[in-house]
Amino acid sequence: MKWFNSIWNDPVVSKLLAAWIDRAAIFLIACFMGAIFSKGIFQIICTALSAVMLISILLYVFWKRFNFDFNISTPVVFEKVTTPITVNGTYNKAPSKGKLMIIVFNSIKNEYWPKNEVTLDNINKKWQSKITIEGGYNENRIIIVACLKPSAQELVNFYIRAGSSIAIPNNKIMNENIKILAQVTVTIEAK
Repeated sequence: MKWFNSIWNDPVVSKLLAAWIDRAAIFLIACFMGAIFSKGIFQIICTALSAVMLISILLYVFWKRFNFDFNISTPVVFEKVTTPITVNGTYNKAPSKGKLMIIVFNSIKNEYWPKNEVTLDNINKKWQSKITIEGGYNENRIIIVACLKPSAQELVNFYIRAGSSIAIPNNKIMNENIKILAQVTVTIEAK
């Protein structure tokens, strides 16, 4: 289910879905009318397309109800960054439960590096956090805006008490207890 959440929370996928649904509603009406007023194979095709469009619209509406629409404005995908970096973006709705935090994922070593909490501006619906990214130059890192459930919060608190000198390995506790709201891949650049 983790891969499904990361796909649905990707801002590019979100925008594509929104564009698809706008066109799907018009296409659904056309297919539905074709299914009513046609016969034979064309009627079968129009009926099938109507069903696909209707399911797509229902999935989108369901997804939109539970999506927080967190977007990362800066940095952009595959931007070369030097540390420290200010990560910021916009949102439509903040989660009512859980701790909002920036986590950097090192896909080479398969480990999480919790950073700072996210500061929300509820009036302008913007957020930001200043972080540092450790690691080798010209390596990619994934910056994640995550909502932590209590189990993941305990693990992160332990990490912070340890002085941020150790990473959290990619494990079941982290995977099942964080909700990825937005993410972006960046490349670390030498200063």
